[in-house]
Amino acid sequence: MSEHKNPQNVEAEKAVLGGILLDNESILDLPPELKPESFYLPSHGQIFEAMLALRDKGAPIDIVTIASHRPEISAAAVASLSDWAMPRSIAYHAGLILEAYRQRRALNLVRDSLRELQESPDRYDEIFTKLVLSFSEVDRAQSCPISQVMVEALKRIDKSENDAQLIPTGFTALDEKIGGIELGELLVVGGRPSMGKTSFAVDIGMNAAEKGFNVLIVSIETRRDKLGIRMLSRETKINGRKLRTGNVMADERERLIDASASISGLPIRVQDREPGWQNVKREIQRCKRTGLDLVILDYLTLLNIPTIGNERRDIAVGRIANECKRLALSLNVAFVLLSQLSRKTEDRADPEPTISDLRESGEIEQAADMIIFPFLPVVYDPEFEPRDKAFLKLAKGRDLPKGKIPVRFNAEITSFSDWREF
Repeated sequence: MSEHKNPQNVEAEKAVLGGILLDNESILDLPPELKPESFYLPSHGQIFEAMLALRDKGAPIDIVTIASHRPEISAAAVASLSDWAMPRSIAYHAGLILEAYRQRRALNLVRDSLRELQESPDRYDEIFTKLVLSFSEVDRAQSCPISQVMVEALKRIDKSENDAQLIPTGFTALDEKIGGIELGELLVVGGRPSMGKTSFAVDIGMNAAEKGFNVLIVSIETRRDKLGIRMLSRETKINGRKLRTGNVMADERERLIDASASISGLPIRVQDREPGWQNVKREIQRCKRTGLDLVILDYLTLLNIPTIGNERRDIAVGRIANECKRLALSLNVAFVLLSQLSRKTEDRADPEPTISDLRESGEIEQAADMIIFPFLPVVYDPEFEPRDKAFLKLAKGRDLPKGKIPVRFNAEITSFSDWREF
């Protein structure tokens, strides 16, 4: 890359844009941190923005569609990019663009900090801290292998062929009732805080992965190291509180290492702390190319959802629920979508959730093939016995009878299992 006052790699930008024109699918090979603002030339950023928008709409990406989306973009400028098309090496060239972008950003950060320091030398500590934090930012949009999650979880502790179209949940009574989650289906899991939504979803994901299904967990609320600790607690039966504090004995540490090796072998990927729906969708599409059967999104109402015009929030949330269903069908994957419930359940004599308690429930209910509410009676009735008895309330299903399925909830390891009378 030539040296300039502002680092740049215009040739790499042309190679990426030209590669997408030649092979639209190559856009999925790009790192999700590549944004329109990553490009040095504003015109290239505008073209890339148009390409992303077209991809999200499922439209072809070519000279005509780009010009229709952004009339101010010259068709001749877009056409000239075809001479630079190298789709097979698009990820490499994207890396060069990001390298130049990070260098420009670093220079700008330093320049801004120097200017601030010259104007306010007494704010040295504040300015220096802000600069360090800016440099320590890491992109969190791309998923990572479960083996990496296991490494991070351990570090945190130290400080069936016939049923190929049905993914088992791993809960015997539930699977007997619903048969499993079908590819192309959308299962909505709803609940108030402390009802075990995330625990139930993680249990489903790990149970499915243990059967050989490829799983992507999109965890917006929970950091992946904490998610890893939850998995290790479930696998080893060691109290999750002990793991979070790192207060483990030597024999427990050996169990943790064995469990992390076992979990690392599961076909699970984790994407955490990425609230943008478009990036989440791109990651799902990317994972499908190498094998994906089940997507777990935790959870819907935490997503940053772009609104259209004066669109109300409830309409926007419902639109994304419908997009999840369409994505499940188009990619032939099962989708588990977690959603928060309204607080109305706390104001009723009977706190058991109903479909109407789903926030923005109209569109969510319509999009869902199944709706299940994990419910822990002991949360509302401290005298309830047995204290570990919980229920999975099937509120909607494929021509299935509604009802409650008893399960056991182990609060120490935050995990559900089959209910058995002793």
